[in-house]
Amino acid sequence: MTDALTPHDTWTLKKKSFAFAVLVLFSSASLENFPGLWSDEGWTLCVARTWVERGHYGCLLNGQPASSAWSAHLPIVAFIALSFKLFGVGIWQGRIVGMVFSIGAFWLLWSPTEKMDDGLTASAAPIVPLLPRL
Repeated sequence: MTDALTPHDTWTLKKKSFAFAVLVLFSSASLENFPGLWSDEGWTLCVARTWVERGHYGCLLNGQPASSAWSAHLPIVAFIALSFKLFGVGIWQGRIVGMVFSIGAFWLLWSPTEKMDDGLTASAAPIVPLLPRL
């Protein structure tokens, strides 16, 4: 007698495989060094850091509070500031927010596709938005 996988076991196996693939992919990335800091990313990290350390929503210019005009919008800065409070202030702490949202976006593409179609299509769904960049 063979032990067949139930639909629940198959679903659990797929979730674990997806989680493992995401962890392997993102654990190989060096968030602090690669890619280099973009100017808007630097301003956003500066605003979040100043907000966490001094309570001012903006950067410091020559030690004086300055505008936050070149940073990202408030919700993005708020999540980065939360990351700074939880993990400390640094580049990887600011970039981890983007990684978490990227993983969530991939999951939101994968999960409904997996329910509507087969596993191969679901596995390809998160990759399709990246194709124009390749």
